[in-house]
Amino acid sequence: MSALTARFPTMHTKPLWDRDSRDRPLIPDPDNPDNLLTYRRVSTFARTLDTAGGLPIWMAAHAVKGAVVGGQEGIDIAKELAESPRSQKKHVDRLVELGGGNQARDTGTNRHQVLAEVLTGRLRVEDAPTQEAREEIGRLVELLDGLGTVTDLEVPVVNHRYRCAGSADYLIDRPDGTVAVVDLKTGKKDGKHIQWALQLGLYASATRWDDGSRVDKGRKPSMFVLHAPQDGRTKPA
Repeated sequence: MSALTARFPTMHTKPLWDRDSRDRPLIPDPDNPDNLLTYRRVSTFARTLDTAGGLPIWMAAHAVKGAVVGGQEGIDIAKELAESPRSQKKHVDRLVELGGGNQARDTGTNRHQVLAEVLTGRLRVEDAPTQEAREEIGRLVELLDGLGTVTDLEVPVVNHRYRCAGSADYLIDRPDGTVAVVDLKTGKKDGKHIQWALQLGLYASATRWDDGSRVDKGRKPSMFVLHAPQDGRTKPA
């Protein structure tokens, strides 16, 4: 077992904040806690700043594909959506699923979960079901181990300055005294450097949801993206 996994970092549960009808976090106003403010998810905010609305375009493309390849269910959903815009999000989400738009997301989610199980000592790398999975998780652990000591996983954070909230994948104490914010990405890079940098910056300048302390612990933060593409070799980006 590596020096990193032997320390059993803390894995937090998913954020406990309520959400509105569009799945956006509802966060208490720092100046008036009884008043809930609508925040955006950090990933959505960073994506919007970088691509000016790439998410809606992505969803529309997969929803159209779902209506075309989704058989009778796709046709029925498209008709219902056209005739009545109520429950729009539910209908669009289902069309996106029929169009295969969630496959990459589901693969990425599984990779996050398996790595979290390894880092918290609940799963051994050698217990992964396939040789490919063992090699992939081993590379991820090795790269994280090289950055320092992982202290927290899936940390719910809130950035009041930019009114957004989300979960930082990993917080790491670095040998140089900095706190590293690390995000695991499993999709294609496709020129997303700016988007990823914005997302990490929003995490690093945020406060923790559980106790309101600064993510950077009052120290200079460093930021890393751990890029583990589904069709390539894991590497830092």
